[in-house]
Amino acid sequence: MIKTSKQRKRHNRKFYMVATSTHSEFGFDLQSFDVKKNKIKIDENYNDDFTPINELVKTFLKKDNNNGLLLLHGKYGTGKTTYIRHLISSINKRFIYLPLNLMDAISSPNFLPFISQYKDSILILEDCEELLIARSSGHSGNNSLANLLNLGDGLLSDALSIKIICTFNADLKQIDKAIMRKGRLIARYEFKPLSIEKAQQLFDSMETKTTATKPMTLAEIYNSETDDFAQSSKERSLGFGAK
Repeated sequence: MIKTSKQRKRHNRKFYMVATSTHSEFGFDLQSFDVKKNKIKIDENYNDDFTPINELVKTFLKKDNNNGLLLLHGKYGTGKTTYIRHLISSINKRFIYLPLNLMDAISSPNFLPFISQYKDSILILEDCEELLIARSSGHSGNNSLANLLNLGDGLLSDALSIKIICTFNADLKQIDKAIMRKGRLIARYEFKPLSIEKAQQLFDSMETKTTATKPMTLAEIYNSETDDFAQSSKERSLGFGAK
């Protein structure tokens, strides 16, 4: 009864973050978090070529006893994190977030036994270009990459059924070619700014008077009426009526 109660308490939510723990036999534990519901309209917030990728991604993530890698890449503000929030809100699976400071822990002897407790989960690695960088470069994170590949399409993958979502902002040419192997990589998509037409349609749906004059990221669109502190103080002062 105690074991059942503990198990139910541990898995009554959908989103968890890996954390170090001195009380766990493996040195890691899961912390549960609530994520704001985000059921955005894909056709409004992303370019038209994303629709079939979205269907492929959702079909893959919903399927039980399956494994593989998803690569979502592109510049900051193009909607990668927003899309992951949407997936967490719309798919009834356990999502496990591995923070940047623990990505090297994938190479730890204890990490694979730890993650094996959570079969059929979805592992999220955001901004993980350092982990995915080509092994030919001699990067120190190569052991972590090897374990990641084993989780995605190795001997362990059949037993654990761990699905992995990786996001990054680096040039695709820097990413290890082993990640791209057919059968291991389920889908890849590069998020780009919305076309002028799509950006304008989104502005219109938001009932704003803003006019799109160039391709724009979601961050630029949803924050179009806020101050841009990336500009110099002199440039910003013009927006406050200063001479």
